[in-house]
Amino acid sequence: MVEQWTPTPCVRVRILPGSISVASFTPFLVMFKKLKQFLKEVYVEIKDKTTWPTRDDVLNTTIVVCVSIVILSIALYLVDLVSARIIRFIVVDNVSFLKTYVTEFSYVVMVVVLVILAVAYNRIKARFKRW
Repeated sequence: MVEQWTPTPCVRVRILPGSISVASFTPFLVMFKKLKQFLKEVYVEIKDKTTWPTRDDVLNTTIVVCVSIVILSIALYLVDLVSARIIRFIVVDNVSFLKTYVTEFSYVVMVVVLVILAVAYNRIKARFKRW
């Protein structure tokens, strides 16, 4: 026979070898009680304290979202169209212009500038983390 102390103070349980005690189920019973209480509170919160939108509110909000999606889709299409034309003008129509002014040196300069900007960004970011 083995004596064990349960987490509850002043309660001693004797466990026979090979048997299961009620004390070993105590944490699970407490957990299920808390879970049951939590689910009851959730039910009361949803049933009594939540204000649900009316059908008209839901319909009006849905219409606003759909109209917003259409407007933003059109705006995005126009931005894409304009940017594609600008890129086509720069790249396709002015290839000889680009060949004249874009050299290997300009690529090196561009990479150096990007590295400097990245280092400056990281230093500024690190400085704001200290505050």
